[in-house]
Amino acid sequence: MSVSSIMLIEDDAIIAAGTKRNLENLGYDIRPIEASAEDALKKIEEEPPDLIVTDIMLSGKMTGIEKVT
Repeated sequence: MSVSSIMLIEDDAIIAAGTKRNLENLGYDIRPIEASAEDALKKIEEEPPDLIVTDIMLSGKMTGIEKVT
């Protein structure tokens, strides 16, 4: 089984750390956690992850569910 890379987008540090730890314990490769959708979009363009796990209500101008065109 290949290890999938996951990007976490979460602005609450405690939730982000717990989610990261749980996913790593399951064998997933977790990228550095992003706290805003704007920062995450920049990283996604550089190197797309296999999966994105995002909070809905994020700090910044964008939410975790906005459509990007």
